[in-house]
Amino acid sequence: MPPTPLRDLFQNNLQDDQELPAKQKQVLQAALDLFAVQGFDNTTTKQIATLANVSEGTVYKRFKTKEQLLTAVLKPIITDVTPQMASEFKRVITNHPFESISDLIITIGKDRLQFVWDNQKELRILLGEILKQTQPVKEFTQLITTTIVPAVYHQFDQLKERNKLINWDNERIFQYIISVLLGYGARIVIFSSPIELEQTLTETAEFFERGLAPNK
Repeated sequence: MPPTPLRDLFQNNLQDDQELPAKQKQVLQAALDLFAVQGFDNTTTKQIATLANVSEGTVYKRFKTKEQLLTAVLKPIITDVTPQMASEFKRVITNHPFESISDLIITIGKDRLQFVWDNQKELRILLGEILKQTQPVKEFTQLITTTIVPAVYHQFDQLKERNKLINWDNERIFQYIISVLLGYGARIVIFSSPIELEQTLTETAEFFERGLAPNK
């Protein structure tokens, strides 16, 4: 099953918010869409109001500045959507029987890089703004550390027990692999540069399969 688009997760989260008026939900959804396509600086509140099918006064009724509107968009993504993405990804890791480190890398790569490609516009504005703030970065790091990393480490341990992975520290192995995959993700988000997913991951997996082979 392909990963759920970030926009859909955001929209579902808005619909579940019983305290937020319907028109303000439309404003936030329109803001995310326009920020993703045009960037924060190039988007006006008038454009947001038009896309949300509300008056510009409705936008300013709750959000006094465009910066407040951006914060309102980012907050549910950081506090609610990101944990949902992490849980979805964790299921991919834990529900799959991995026969080799190649299998693990290809599975992780396909899932996350496909997600990055499908959501590159939203991720571009999200990362661009989040990285300017210290607290969201800490929250994201903590989420990955407590949710994703233990699941990956467990798979490493399983492979080591079957003598299919070198007996190195899990953190060391993880850092090698994640640095390469993050490089591919950054290439997509920053430069909108497509990659041949199957070929790239196959070559990456073969590289690590040799480099992380257990000692004979």
